[in-house]
Formats: sequence, C-alpha cells, structure tokens
Amino acid sequence: MRHALGNLSAALEQMLASLTAKNASRAQVNGVIAWADQVRAAVAYGEKLIGTVNAAQRPVGDAIAAAGGPAEVADKSYYAEI
Repeated sequence: MRHALGNLSAALEQMLASLTAKNASRAQVNGVIAWADQVRAAVAYGEKLIGTVNAAQRPVGDAIAAAGGPAEVADKSYYAEI
C-alpha cells in the first residue's frame, strides 16, 4: 500500500513536468500544483492511518501466532459467554 501511495507522488511530478514541457498555462500548472498538494496530504494521512492500524493489530497477530495460530484461538463469541 505504501508503495502505491508513493507512486502517486511520482506521477504528480511527471504530470507537472509534462505540463511545463508543453508550456501549459499558469492556471493549469497552478491547478495541478493545488491538486498535488491535496493528494500529498491524503497520502500522508493514509500513511499515518496505516501506521496506527498496524500498531493496534500487530500485537493481536503476534498473540495469535504465539498461541499456535488461528486454529488454536477460540472464537470471540466464546469469550462473551465466560
């Protein structure tokens, strides 16, 4: 996922380079720059979200692995009954 998000930044840079090479109008370039800023902000948020989810989920996965894997962990409804 992070690789895909990183590719967005490279694509934006290529888009800007293409517009510059074609002598696009200032309005077009400024529009792409503004859009690129929004995409970069969304990518940064996505990366932060991935980090937050991973931090919460990795200990769970580690505990399941330590217990012997998914086959050795009771269904969560079992815990609701006790």
